[in-house]
Amino acid sequence: MRDIEGQRALNFSRKLWPLSCCILLVCCTAGESSQQELMSGEEYVGSVTCDESHTFRANFSVGAATLELMLDAVTDPSSGVSSVLLEVSRESNFSTIVASAEGAVELSFKATDASSYGSYFFRMVSGNLYCPAGYGVQVVETWEGRSAPLNLTVIFQTNVRSRLMPVNKYDSMCDMEYYDEKPEKCVGGADRRAGYINAVKAATANVVCIDGGNAVVGTTFFAVYDGEADAELLLNYVPFDVYVPQHFEFNNGEAQMSKMLSFLNYRTDAVLSNVQWTDTILEASSLQRYAIKEYAGRMVGFLGFVSEKIYEYAPLLSDNFVVNPDVRNEPLEVRVAAQLALVMDEIQQVHPACNIFVVSGFEEQDCEELLKHSERISICFSSAQTGDTDWDQETELPHQQVRNAVGNTTLLVTGNSKMYGRGLAAFWVDFDSSGLPSAWGGNQVIMDEALNVSDAE
Repeated sequence: MRDIEGQRALNFSRKLWPLSCCILLVCCTAGESSQQELMSGEEYVGSVTCDESHTFRANFSVGAATLELMLDAVTDPSSGVSSVLLEVSRESNFSTIVASAEGAVELSFKATDASSYGSYFFRMVSGNLYCPAGYGVQVVETWEGRSAPLNLTVIFQTNVRSRLMPVNKYDSMCDMEYYDEKPEKCVGGADRRAGYINAVKAATANVVCIDGGNAVVGTTFFAVYDGEADAELLLNYVPFDVYVPQHFEFNNGEAQMSKMLSFLNYRTDAVLSNVQWTDTILEASSLQRYAIKEYAGRMVGFLGFVSEKIYEYAPLLSDNFVVNPDVRNEPLEVRVAAQLALVMDEIQQVHPACNIFVVSGFEEQDCEELLKHSERISICFSSAQTGDTDWDQETELPHQQVRNAVGNTTLLVTGNSKMYGRGLAAFWVDFDSSGLPSAWGGNQVIMDEALNVSDAE
């Protein structure tokens, strides 16, 4: 999983590197060797103590040597219980360390990769460490904001279908001459979307931009440039934070998707939660099962799902590419039950500081049923809406409010399969301390000349 701040893993031999936004925990070695072997499946347990300098030290015995984890003391004065979630990484393989105790803390982690040597690092992603009394505890950083109300601005698009250039009302691409002469007749285009998103991000705090997939296939750009132009202009140039591939992205198999993902920059997380891609070319890509992003101290989890249409539109996928669960021929209640089980299983993998969950990729009807039967999903974005809606229809967003399994309000936002990049769903949501929407509002924004925003650089 990618580091929240886009920083690369540090080598064991480096000293502790403090970050202003979170605590980075760098594992140092003591003993005979600077490279330690972690055995796959083995669990390593260590104890943590707090010294006069407000530094926690965790020692893990690995073979004949010891891994020493050092971190600054972090305390929550309102709590006498220490609770912290850490992550351990060897390159891109992450495991999770969860510790909860009063005073002294016992940590454990399980190695997930095969027996190997390499660089490891630890970082704190949530929680508090409570330093035992007697040392004049000093607050280095707290996570008091993790349950504070959050106002989040959301920009969502789906089904751009390779419309890199503006199009007219007939969905014909506007060439540059036509665009220069009659810009009011041309709508959409990568420039306008990038300009609008950059303007919103510059003027507004806590903005997340989500591409719900089907970004490619539909114009000659995809055929001529083999997806490179789409990836560069739709997924890189336009500054999206979360990208959920759909069936069209896999038309030419995993190799095509891997090529497209290589164009993503560090700020964009590509997420698919219901796909197994082990032993495919995607194993070395940036594709991940979920993403976590922090806004004003709150952790927001993003889960992405590709629909069963992938079986129809992506015949070149290998046998090792598996979509779970395979419910394409099942009735709605069976399909939703299987999908909900998968969603809840993925949510369990996300650390406990996260209680806002955004799900994207299901059909509208499935999205609605998932919200009705779940207690944990805050917003569900559908990849396409049921029924026909004109692309330029002014639609109050979010599209629908759904009562969840315990009667709380959740939000359903529907994509428009006819939009083709001519507009974006732009809205704001207030989340309460439990992660549920408490207020919201917004409208569809049409990408026309009335936007009056400069093109992205």
